[in-house]
Parts: sequence; C-alpha cells; structure tokens
Amino acid sequence: MKQKTKKQIEMDFAFFIIAMSLVLFACIGFEKEVVEPNTVLPAPPVNESINNINETEEETVDIINENPCPGLFGTQKRICLSIHENNYSVCENDECLLEFAKNKSNEEACDQMEFEATKYYCLSIVKNKEQCTLAPSTNGKNKCLADYANYTGEESLCRKISQETGEYKKQCYLAIAIHEMNCTKCNFNTLGQSGDKDECRRDYARLTGDTSCCTDLWSKSWENDCYRQAAFDNNNPSLCNDITNNYHRWQCYQGVFNSGNPKKIEECNKISDLEWEGKCITNIAVLQNDSSICEEITTQQEKRNCELRFN
Repeated sequence: MKQKTKKQIEMDFAFFIIAMSLVLFACIGFEKEVVEPNTVLPAPPVNESINNINETEEETVDIINENPCPGLFGTQKRICLSIHENNYSVCENDECLLEFAKNKSNEEACDQMEFEATKYYCLSIVKNKEQCTLAPSTNGKNKCLADYANYTGEESLCRKISQETGEYKKQCYLAIAIHEMNCTKCNFNTLGQSGDKDECRRDYARLTGDTSCCTDLWSKSWENDCYRQAAFDNNNPSLCNDITNNYHRWQCYQGVFNSGNPKKIEECNKISDLEWEGKCITNIAVLQNDSSICEEITTQQEKRNCELRFN
C-alpha cells in the first residue's frame, strides 16, 4: 500500500476535527431542546400578557352590556329590562307595565294591562289627572280611586267612592290619615257600621306607631289589640303603657320583649312600670351580651336578676 504523505495526513486530521466539532455542536443543540419534567417554562413576553388581560376586560364588558340588570330576577328584572330597552313588551304582568308607564310616562303601557282598576290607576298617574271614574265597573272605579288617593294623598278622591262602607273606602281614608299623620281622618261616614272606622284606626296605629286613636273603639278588646299591634309592629314596648288592664299590659310588654328584635334603652325608659322598664333593659343586655347594661336598671331586684343572667 502506498503511504500517505505528510500533507495528506494533516488534511485528514483537519477533516476529522471538523467532523467531530459538527457532531459535538449537534449534540449540544439537541440537549437544549429537551425539557426536563420539572423544568419551569419561561413566562410569555410582557406584551402577550397585556394582550390577554385586555381581552379578559373586553369579555367582562361584553357580559355587563348583555345583562344591564345584574342581581335582579323575575318581575323586578323585567321592569329593569323594559326601562333599559324602552320596550314595555318585555313585561309579563301589570306590575311591570305600571312601573314602565310611570318611568316613561307611557299611556300605551297602561292600555296593555289586564286588570281594569290598575289600568285606570296607571292612566291617572301618567296623565296626572284622575281617570278612575272612566272605569266600566263600580268595583274597578272604587279600587282605582283608593289606590290613586294613596298615591296622591288627595282626600277628595275618597268621597268619589260609591260604596259608603267597605274595604275600599276604609283603605282610602287610611291612606289619607297616614299621609297627614292624622288618625281622625278615619272618622268617615260608615252608615252605622263602626267596624270600618275602628279597623282604620287600628291599622293606622299599627302602621305609624301613633296610638292616639286607640281609645273609644267599640270594644275594650279592640282597644287592647290596637295598642298591642302598634307596640309589636313598631318594636316599641312603651306603646303598651295605655292598656288599662294589668294582665293585658304585661302580656303586651312580654310579647315585644320576646320578639327578639333589638330595643333601645330610651324606649325602655318610657315604660311607665319600673319593674317592666328593668325587664326591658335586661332584655337588651342579654341580646347584646353586655352585662354593663344592667347598670342602667333603677330597681335593685331587677338589676340583680339582670346580673344573674351573666353568671
């Protein structure tokens, strides 16, 4: 075999070095491409993250625009949507149509109503003029007048109610009494039936907390009930003070205490009976889990009873 010259050997070695270098570089590149199982991938570029945030915000805005009445359901949602879209056809009942008509001063919405009394009540509000007497039926007219009187506070509307006794006349004068905070407005003509007048007075006391008309009702039991309902509904035990029968007065106090509703010490101080004033303050101390409130009690026995509740 012919021997290689020195020059050929040097060239072969150079080619070998070059080939090995290429193989080495190729291996290093492959290792860089392999991702170890626990390797944390690099975060995306800042611009890409900002773009993702902007897209999320846009989606949120789209959702809000698609639902302009978040948190509302049923009729309340339909009221909101009808007003937002200025379209009463969204409504499915008279309540929704009424609120839309009031908000938009829209007579057409009133005409879509199912019930006669509500329709003419609605028209009275939108036109700012009584339309109740245009209702075809007596019952529809009377109910409309009572509702419109409650809305406006106009006593003259009650006198237009054709029935001299009954629920609508009582409702009408009760509304006026509450508007004017004057229970004597319940003294309407009842053609000898005192029950409507007394019910009006009792409801007035219950709704306002003013018991000045609980006296002189047709029976003593009605008087007691008038005070008791006013005390319960207004969470005010001092409204029991004027019940003359001790047993019924104590029952009234106890009923208010047992309601579990928070009381104010100022209201307890208005109780005419010192023993029950102390019981009232004890009730507040227990509800607030605060024994220091017992110090407000003036009678020693009840103060001791209050303190024992915390031992």
